[in-house]
Amino acid sequence: MSTEQSKSIKLPKRDILASKVFNLSFIKKVAIALISVSALAASIVFSLFLPALFVFLWLMFMAFLPKNSSTTIAISAINIIFIFGWMNMEKVPMNDWLWYTTHYRWLQEMPLTSYLGNIFNGMTIKSSEPVYHTISAMVSRISFGSIPVLALVVTSIIYGSVATGIAKLTQGELKSPFEAVLVTWIPLSVGITFTLTAQLVRQEIAASFLFMGLAMLWAKNKKTGWIFVGLALLTHNSAAFPALCVVFSAWCVIKMGMPAKYWLPLTIVCGGALGGALILSPSGENYYISQQNDGRVSISIYVLDTLLIGALIFVRRYLSNLKELVNTLIAALAAYIVFIAAVAPAPLLLLRMYFYMDFFRAAVLTLLIIAFFKSRHALLMGVPALILAIAYIEARLLTSPFYFFGGFTAHLLRPFAFF
Repeated sequence: MSTEQSKSIKLPKRDILASKVFNLSFIKKVAIALISVSALAASIVFSLFLPALFVFLWLMFMAFLPKNSSTTIAISAINIIFIFGWMNMEKVPMNDWLWYTTHYRWLQEMPLTSYLGNIFNGMTIKSSEPVYHTISAMVSRISFGSIPVLALVVTSIIYGSVATGIAKLTQGELKSPFEAVLVTWIPLSVGITFTLTAQLVRQEIAASFLFMGLAMLWAKNKKTGWIFVGLALLTHNSAAFPALCVVFSAWCVIKMGMPAKYWLPLTIVCGGALGGALILSPSGENYYISQQNDGRVSISIYVLDTLLIGALIFVRRYLSNLKELVNTLIAALAAYIVFIAAVAPAPLLLLRMYFYMDFFRAAVLTLLIIAFFKSRHALLMGVPALILAIAYIEARLLTSPFYFFGGFTAHLLRPFAFF
C-alpha cells in the first residue's frame, strides 16, 4: 500500500474523533465544570463545619496572589489579626487585663478629663500617657463597653502597626508573595509575645508604635515616623528608653558615619547611662521597694534572644544593601542590653523593661528572614520555618497562666466557631 493510500485511510478516523460525539474538548469542559461544582460544594460544607480554618486558609491563599509585597503583607496581617484577635476576645480577664477592662468600663460613663491625672485604687493615671486611655474611652462608648471589641482593637493596633513597619523595612527586598508571607508571619508570631498583647497593653502598643515610627524614619517618611515615635512615648513613658537607644545609635552609625570601633563603645556607654539614670530616679527607687510580683523572664527567652542576635551578627554580610540598618540595630541592641543589665538589681524594673525586647526581636527576625531568602534552599525551608513559628505560639500558650479557651490550632479546628 502506498503512503498516499495510507493517509487517505487514516483521515476518516481523525474526522470521527473530531466529531461532536467524540469531541475531547467538550468532555474536558464537562469534567472541569463537574470538578468546579464539586469543589464549590465541598468548600461550602468545609466553611460551615470548620469556618475558622476555612477563613484562615482562604486568607493564606489570597496572600499568595498579589504581586505587590505590601498587599501580601497586609492580607497576611489581616489573617494574623483575625485569629489572634479572636483568641484575645475569648481571653478570661485576670491580672493586668482585668485592670484594663475594669477601667475600660468606667470610661464608658466617666469623662476623660476626670480620669487622667486622678488616683484610682491607689494608682495615679498619668496625664503624660493619654493615648491608650483616649482610645479606650472612644471604643468603650462606641461599643457600649464590649470587652471583646476592646480586645480586637488592641490586637489590631499592635499587629497592624508592626506589620506596617515590616512593609517599610522590606521595601525592595522581597521578590515573591511567599517571601512576603514569611516575613510577616514569623516576626509577628515569634517577635511579638502574643500572651502579653492583652496583658501589658500599653507597653505592647507603645512598642508597636515605636517599631512603626522608626521603620517610617528609615523609609525617609520623617513626619509620620516622628508622629508615631511621639505616640509611643505618650502611650507609655518608658518607651523613651528603647527609643533613645535607637535614635542615638542611628545618629552614631548613619548621621556621623562612625566605624564600629567608635559607635559600639559609645552606644554601650549610652545604655549604661540611661540605666543608671533610671535606677537613681524616683521611679527606679519605687521599683526597689515594691513588693509586687509580676513573674520573671524565662531563661528560654534569654537564650532565644541571644541566639537571634548572634545569628544577625553572623549573617550581616549577606545584608550589604541594608548595612546601615543592620549596624544601627546591633548598636541599639548593645545599648539596650547594657541598659537592661544596669536596671537588673530591681527585678520588677528589669521585667517591665525587658518587654520592649519584643520591638527588637521583631526587627531582628525581619532582617534574618531577608538574609535567609538569599539562600538557595530558602523555598524548601520556608514552610518548616512557618510551622515552627506556629509551634512557638502553641508552646507559649501551653506555658501561659492566662486562659484563651484553647490555643491557636484549637481555635482553627473548632467546629461551628461562629454559630
